[in-house]
Amino acid sequence: MRGESGVPEERVRQALAELGTDAASAPDVPASVTARIGAALRAAPAAPAHTVGPARLSGLRIVALAVGIGAAVVAAAVGVAMLVHSDAAPRFPSGPTAEKITVSTSVKSR
Repeated sequence: MRGESGVPEERVRQALAELGTDAASAPDVPASVTARIGAALRAAPAAPAHTVGPARLSGLRIVALAVGIGAAVVAAAVGVAMLVHSDAAPRFPSGPTAEKITVSTSVKSR
């Protein structure tokens, strides 16, 4: 390689550029070879599609699904019930207030 650069990406880019211009590393493929490969691919039977069908639900999975849906419904119902039926919280604490505090006016002398 010509100049060594410190950045790894640049070194890879330089190496690929040099490899692309080097005729000895990969000679051109003859046209007859590419034509023969193309004809073989076109003549090959079509392969079946590689798809996977949906998984079959077993009895245990159905039970687990029903329990999960039931739990979600119960959680939503409890949440709604807590929001609807909760009493309004008092704005101030219900402890003694300044109106209820009394001060004794009598002073005992010694």
